Amino acid sequence: MAAHPYILQFTQQGIAELVAKKNQGLKGVLSHLAMGSAAYTPNGTETALRQEQQRVEIRDYQSDADTFYLAGAFDGPEEYDMREMAGFLSDGTLLFLTSHPTTRIGFKAAGDIHIEKVAVCLRQLPANSLNVQVGVNNLNLIIVKEIAAIGTALANLQLEQLRQADRINQISGAY
Repeated sequence: MAAHPYILQFTQQGIAELVAKKNQGLKGVLSHLAMGSAAYTPNGTETALRQEQQRVEIRDYQSDADTFYLAGAFDGPEEYDMREMAGFLSDGTLLFLTSHPTTRIGFKAAGDIHIEKVAVCLRQLPANSLNVQVGVNNLNLIIVKEIAAIGTALANLQLEQLRQADRINQISGAY
């Protein structure tokens, strides 16, 4: 995933859809991420990406108090300059997008897989108005930090056990 100076822009249409769902006692369902090749500064009135190239199911998801962390795998034979990205509700409503007039997100090569992660701050949305639907092929990428912490703890435990074994050897002459 490339680091970029992008700011996520929620759309007027997307927020209106979440408000309508919440008023019905329902929640919107964020289900897809999309990439496009147009470069511009979004203003919130968009209803679609300008040059959508590919739309994929959300493949990984994690949340905390006010942020959703999402990941998508853009794969297949398509080749395009990645300059705009969006999140879509399950009914096709554009909820958020990002683009920048001079900076690219990345490049999707033909036959390659590009993994893109995005953090979506929920503070600008109606409270408890959004769920995430993860596709069938979950990537389990977002838990990498937790797995690394477990690996570090295990290595530290093994080191401590070796130190104890050495100390026992010094005292008793045997392991």
